[in-house]
Amino acid sequence: LALQHHRDNPHLAAISKSVGDQPASSAREFCRQVREVSPHEAVRLGATLHLSGSLLRWLQSPDSIEVEGLKQARVELEQIINSLEKGAESGSQGNASKQGPAIANALRNSLAAIQTGLPAPEIEGVDVQGQSFKLSDYRGKVVLLDFFADWCPHCRRMYPGERAMVEQLKDRPFALLGVHSENQKVLDDLVKQNKVTWRCWADGPQGPIVQRWSVEAFPTMVLLDHQGRIRWRSSGAPDESTLNGLIEQLLAEVEAQPATD
Repeated sequence: LALQHHRDNPHLAAISKSVGDQPASSAREFCRQVREVSPHEAVRLGATLHLSGSLLRWLQSPDSIEVEGLKQARVELEQIINSLEKGAESGSQGNASKQGPAIANALRNSLAAIQTGLPAPEIEGVDVQGQSFKLSDYRGKVVLLDFFADWCPHCRRMYPGERAMVEQLKDRPFALLGVHSENQKVLDDLVKQNKVTWRCWADGPQGPIVQRWSVEAFPTMVLLDHQGRIRWRSSGAPDESTLNGLIEQLLAEVEAQPATD
């Protein structure tokens, strides 16, 4: 109704902000339409910013792990960034257009920091036995990365479910790998007490792995497909049934691959 009856109204900017803050795909579609139909440069720019923010938030923690959907979100953001840069180069004298280069640069930096849909960065470190191992050693398997610390109550509550997951999927192409972010003695005790039964990197407080992966909250869960691409990421304890469903979806992909000699 807003688009039908008020597309010429400059206050459409306020509506696009309210709508664009919502996570639904329909909210992003509304912002796309405002960009196309509004005659006001400031309104179009506002809709562009709200659409970009929504796409970035969705990529950071997507509700879908479809490769094509992740790719399309990145492509759309690149197109928005390029359009902002070209708008500034076209000679438009509007105040909104003059902001284009700075906005484009900020968006490009934000997109570069989000790894969902891209090949995962390598992880190399040592486990509690002091043995070195790499994330790429597990190529060909679905991998769930758990960035955790034992001081985190949400992390501790996940231990039983993770132990059950490891046991249930032990004969399938799956690996749960942890990145532990405390003193190594804490990890040693967790392993000796059988609270943690999956292999972990002993990264230490604010260790290099956490830094490289831009982990800011515990737990952070990252799901990789058998080709080593990041398909999903979540900050905070995820819904167990949702996580299990995503893992099953990726396991179905790898198990559908023809056997090779």
